[in-house]
Amino acid sequence: KISSEIGQHFPLHAGATGFAVLLGMPEEQVRGFLFRDRLPSFTPKTETDPGKILERYHSLKDAGYVVSTGAVDPGVTGIAAPLFFAAENSYGSVGITMPEHRAQGDTLRKAVDAVLETASAMAGKIGFAGKGGEHS
Repeated sequence: KISSEIGQHFPLHAGATGFAVLLGMPEEQVRGFLFRDRLPSFTPKTETDPGKILERYHSLKDAGYVVSTGAVDPGVTGIAAPLFFAAENSYGSVGITMPEHRAQGDTLRKAVDAVLETASAMAGKIGFAGKGGEHS
């Protein structure tokens, strides 16, 4: 069983939901976050090198989603996409988690599709029109 509480905070540099928030932010803000303070590690798979995290940000930005396994919780895979809340000028994400052993093949592809469809539907409701902080 994988669960989190409403309002629970997640790290931006580790895990899918946090990293998806970074994907929705402009690079200048991402750099400000990554290079401000030392980044904590949660598991041996947590990347804490700001340069490597920035490389990952660039490689995933156009895809509009992230898949992360074991960076916050061992054995857990998360899939998430960014959201931008224009009225609040704030960033968020939508995502799902599953046991690592299930995050393969068709199951993973369907989960990615579901996250992207949900993010798109939510974006339409909140006035977001595009990826990467572009909004109407």
